[in-house]
Amino acid sequence: MDRSRFLSRVGGGCLLAIGLAGAATPATAEISFSNVTGSSGITDTGETFSTGWGDFAGTGFPGIWLNKHQYTPTRIFYNLSGSGFTEVADDVLKNEEGVPSPQTDFNIPRAETGPGEFSYFADTHGQTSADWDNDGDQDVLEVTGAGYIFPLWENDGLGNFEYRGDELGFAYPLTWERRERPPIGGRDSLFFDYDRDGWLDAMVMARENYSAYRTPTAIFRQERIGGESFFTLDESTGVVPDEGTGPFPGTACEFGAMAELSGDSVLDVICSDSQISAIWDVSQLPFADLRPVVGDEIFNRYPADLAIGDFNNDLRTDIMAPTFAGADYVRNLVGVVDGQTLHGWFNTSVPSNSGFNFSATGNVTFEFDWWTETPNIFIGADGSNPDLATNLPTMPFQELGHGDPNHVVVTLSPTEAQGLAPIFVPEDNDGDPITGVFIGYVDGEWRVRFSGIERWNVGMVITAQSGISGLTSVGGTKIGQDTGGNALLFLQSEDHELVFSGGNVQAVNRSCTAAAAADFDNDMDLDVFFACSGQLSNLPDIVYENQGNGTFVALPAAGGAEGQMPLGRADSVMVADYDEDCRMDVYVTNGHHFRPSSYAGIHQLFRNTTSDGNHCIQIDLEGTVSNRDGIGAIVYATTPDGTVQKRDQNGGKHKKAQDYQRVHIGLGTNQSVDLEVHWPSGIVETFANVAADQVVELVEGTGGTGPSYSLSVDDPTVTEGSDTQALFTVNLSPAPGAGETVLVDYQTANGSAQAGSDYTSTSGQLSFGEGDSSLTVSVPILDDGTAEPNETFTLQASSSEASPASGTATIQDDDGSGGDPTCGMPTFDPAVDRGVYLWNDCGTNDWHLRITGGGSGQYLNHLGTLVADAPFVSVDGFSVEANDTLDVAGSQIDFGLIVGGVYEDGIDFTLAEGASVCFTLTSPSGLAVFGGVDADPVSLPVSMPGFGDCGGGGGDPTDPTCGMPTFDPASDRGVYLWKDCGTDDWHLRITGGSSGQYLNHIGQLVADAPFLDVSGVSIEGNDTLDIGASQVDFGLIVGGIYEDGIDFTLAEGASVCFSLTSPSGLSVFGGVDADPVTLPVSMPGFGACDGGGGDPTDPTCGMPSFDPASDRGAFLWKDCGTDDWHLRITGGGNGQYVGHVGSLVADAPFVSVDGVSIEANDTFDITASQVDFGLIVGGIYEDGIDFTLSQGSSACFTLDSPTDVSVFGGVDGTDVGSPVGVPGFGACAVP
Repeated sequence: MDRSRFLSRVGGGCLLAIGLAGAATPATAEISFSNVTGSSGITDTGETFSTGWGDFAGTGFPGIWLNKHQYTPTRIFYNLSGSGFTEVADDVLKNEEGVPSPQTDFNIPRAETGPGEFSYFADTHGQTSADWDNDGDQDVLEVTGAGYIFPLWENDGLGNFEYRGDELGFAYPLTWERRERPPIGGRDSLFFDYDRDGWLDAMVMARENYSAYRTPTAIFRQERIGGESFFTLDESTGVVPDEGTGPFPGTACEFGAMAELSGDSVLDVICSDSQISAIWDVSQLPFADLRPVVGDEIFNRYPADLAIGDFNNDLRTDIMAPTFAGADYVRNLVGVVDGQTLHGWFNTSVPSNSGFNFSATGNVTFEFDWWTETPNIFIGADGSNPDLATNLPTMPFQELGHGDPNHVVVTLSPTEAQGLAPIFVPEDNDGDPITGVFIGYVDGEWRVRFSGIERWNVGMVITAQSGISGLTSVGGTKIGQDTGGNALLFLQSEDHELVFSGGNVQAVNRSCTAAAAADFDNDMDLDVFFACSGQLSNLPDIVYENQGNGTFVALPAAGGAEGQMPLGRADSVMVADYDEDCRMDVYVTNGHHFRPSSYAGIHQLFRNTTSDGNHCIQIDLEGTVSNRDGIGAIVYATTPDGTVQKRDQNGGKHKKAQDYQRVHIGLGTNQSVDLEVHWPSGIVETFANVAADQVVELVEGTGGTGPSYSLSVDDPTVTEGSDTQALFTVNLSPAPGAGETVLVDYQTANGSAQAGSDYTSTSGQLSFGEGDSSLTVSVPILDDGTAEPNETFTLQASSSEASPASGTATIQDDDGSGGDPTCGMPTFDPAVDRGVYLWNDCGTNDWHLRITGGGSGQYLNHLGTLVADAPFVSVDGFSVEANDTLDVAGSQIDFGLIVGGVYEDGIDFTLAEGASVCFTLTSPSGLAVFGGVDADPVSLPVSMPGFGDCGGGGGDPTDPTCGMPTFDPASDRGVYLWKDCGTDDWHLRITGGSSGQYLNHIGQLVADAPFLDVSGVSIEGNDTLDIGASQVDFGLIVGGIYEDGIDFTLAEGASVCFSLTSPSGLSVFGGVDADPVTLPVSMPGFGACDGGGGDPTDPTCGMPSFDPASDRGAFLWKDCGTDDWHLRITGGGNGQYVGHVGSLVADAPFVSVDGVSIEANDTFDITASQVDFGLIVGGIYEDGIDFTLSQGSSACFTLDSPTDVSVFGGVDGTDVGSPVGVPGFGACAVP
């Protein structure tokens, strides 16, 4: 899209200016925040589900609507004109009689109870505010779970809200029922006007994977009948129930958002669950699937939230997202979070008699979630239940000892908890099994065990003032939380593909749950705030500062907004300028699951204190033909410096949060702005020369819509010495008509070329008369007689009749290289010239490498290395994106740059004084390489400086393991191993080779000394990477054109054995020449592993080679030098899924026992020294058990059924039969 088409010719009317409190102090400063929660009046803690900014009171200052989730009263904070907030929920929410009342008096109808039966407090989930009835105030739609009618709150214009949920529709037909339950309940909502009739419609979102949400996502159209509104289910959109007729049946959404992603100036709708479920073009009926347009990549990722905006200022909307370390409900895990506090979460898959132990002196307090009642808890040797009085109220009307929802808090001394009752499965009064939690104090430590979990989950917080230590796992409980996560950045290309560009974001590797975008420093680019949390407790928040081009750097300590740590769990983040000082502030809620750990979450307000002298404009849109809020509009802002910015008015919605609808645009040092609004109705209007640092109200129909002009400037290229003038062609479209004149001012500006030495500063004015479409500006070029690289400068053109434009002149040097053929940038056009270009900056050790696409329709991976004889001084990638690789280590650079089309990628590097470097391109073969300012052909491998022979060809000829081999993940299938020359840094890559099968590649790395470092490459949620001190076990799912891998560093003098157990027969290649190697293989050297990866003195040691898809049996082995054992039972492609029944009986208690791939139909019973199992295995799958023996102890393994399954032991897979003793694989010594 051409920026120059956005113009500022006509002055608009009806600009309501609201003076902004405070003025920015001119200064140079990074983004900074101050935590003002304590003084703001927003004092709230505990569980949350959704929050939103909105001007609910009609004062022009945004307040906060905070949904607290199940049965907990909603909190509403009104803004006191920027000076603070006051809580007003009980004063402004009207009950069913239309009278403001405390929420304890509310009767919100529950769909399944029938007439006359009501429940206090709806189970509030997502909330969305918008002026759905077009009367000038903000109304609110709350979506609820558990079968409640959706509360729709209508604002009376004075900030009071009347409940109208069951009057205005939102009714599902019975054909939408799910799991034979009434069709009601949802997750979140979104207002948008898909039929563009000027009245907002609604999308209600629900998830498929949770039974409480009984309907899939649905679209409700707002209809006007007799001046009244009704919301009617509209299946013509194609969004239909699970078994419905339409293109989008049973769509699962956690949340929805809007963004302009298809180039038609209509905002599209994003539906996201754990992954993006759908992106719809809503400009037609039924909605159209935009996946073919935006591409598959964004659908293959796991965004936890979406920050939406134009991040690289190319006037196309982009998306940035955090990733969360793990799903909420899939782990049984426990961890100490602050020395005195332990958080735990356990689900229905928890094995019987599993749990954890810990040490603490003195009293210990156990706090449980909603679903755990006193009859579920068994204390001490006699298994007594806590007193009913320990079940504390969670809601205002509850008393001690109440029922669901529960909140049991019991404090125990070691004496009160002495002993541990035998584990059994308790039953309720109807004889049905219920959850059993057993707490005891045995042999100086606290023990917590489960008999199994029925129905819901068990969350707990354990506190001990004396401190908690010695936390150990029993029966598969995971100790500690996962904390890693990535920032996902998708930049919209010219053809509207969302291109993954994660390499543009500084890697922090932190799990984050929420995101919001805003120009926090008003420097004319959008920054991003991530609120971060692990599975059990908070992590520091991240502020990513945009560097002006869509690349992001994380600010130290989040600029003062790292947030509450470690208690609480970040749930949502939303942005608004709450005090109208032109700086965007941030509100973070920290009450995410799990309960009761979320009860400690403090919700925090961070005031933006950035002081850099920059300006802003803030815009309230008022539709007259369009909906009143202007939701769906696009705003373009053009500043006098020629910058054009784009904002989508998408209502501010993203996951569990709503940013303030007011449009905020940073203006840098500009003090005025021209605005162009593309209204949802299709009307386009301009509002010219709007003063900065104010809030303006733009009313549809009052802006300028007269004739307009577009400016552009061509880019000339001149040669120093032979060309004395740079001729810029300035173009105006359309040409002026009869009697019209358009004046255009122009001025040169320095780039790498400097006025006075390279060219003569030039300024003036052009007059375009009738029929003039182009005029020329001449700029004198100076010959400085100095050898130098090509240089550039610009000509900036501006007019009161059109938006600014600029052109860039390139001056090619004519002074040669001073005898150095490597010196100076060659002339090439990435769009037409295909090749590799090498040069250095004259008189320096700064070098450049560029690889160009030359218009090729193929995007090829260009693989190569740069190996220097001294460490590089600096290395920087040029246009390196997420699908590229750039591995830098001391004196070696390994790269894989995917280039094609009109694009170029490259590397900038600086050599140490006197150093040289060898460049090798291993793929594709035959690509031309050019060197120096004259682009002379050079032969590979080539040495720099000098462009001579490397004398060695890259890598180290004395070490065949050294140097990255040539491979293309899209065409070469295999495993590749190599190390960085002269180091102990090793790399493993597994490539898909365009295979249509995505296979799990299972293997291990076992070293004879602890690894110094291990990191995964392209590890995703379905991969496994278990890292021990000297062993790495992995399961990497790879296929298609992709690659996964592991980077690891060996201790000096250490060796490692690599084995791949599945799939069998996959080729393995080693070193720069990709020589075939035989598994198991030892590194360094690529020799045998002295016994195949195990210990030749211990035949039980080392993982055997087997493929679950073809090898049928039970496999036993241990990790070398440890007491850690593994049992795997494989299906071997068997079409029957058979129950494998057996036991492990030890002569001393197990240190730990963990199930592997244990599912609901398996049985897994653990006592101190015995494991009884029934594992149903077949097909291509495997189940198993990992267990650790006490030092010096032994165990007997017996497989009772089926009797025809062989048992194999150790790295060689020797048939050992059953029963069999471990260690040793001899006869069982245990009775």
